[in-house]
Amino acid sequence: MKVRKGITVLVLGMVLLLGACPGQQMIAKDEAMAIASHNLPPLIPECTITTKLVPGIGLHGAWQVIFDNLNPPVTRDALGWQESHDVLLGPEDSYKTVLINVDAVTGHILTKMATNGPFLGGPIAAPTNWGLIGGLIGAAIVVIGLLVYFLWWRRLSV
Repeated sequence: MKVRKGITVLVLGMVLLLGACPGQQMIAKDEAMAIASHNLPPLIPECTITTKLVPGIGLHGAWQVIFDNLNPPVTRDALGWQESHDVLLGPEDSYKTVLINVDAVTGHILTKMATNGPFLGGPIAAPTNWGLIGGLIGAAIVVIGLLVYFLWWRRLSV
């Protein structure tokens, strides 16, 4: 009877642990393009727009929206972006290529880049989710502890 209770507690604990990580709905490709377009000047010149989902950017992945072959090129003043850790501008005063990374779940802008040449270097690496790692390690310790208790230690005390 006690073994059944232990197994029930173990199964319930695992269900609660897995239920604490709900799946999140991703934004659509068109929505990501619209969010990225709002970060450009109102009169976007003729250009080629490429959008792709990149899983390695941010916590949930990101839509990478590239505005390429801007004709005429967009100027630094027209963009109105201030350089920071998530905004990278080339040394030129006008740009033919703009790349904007939009978080695939929240729709927030992760990074903005502008240049005339190809983008060198990869996307910014996602931060380590230490809370998730700690939770998984804690859950493994609890499961191993319960298994040791029910399968080995209790038998020694009987």
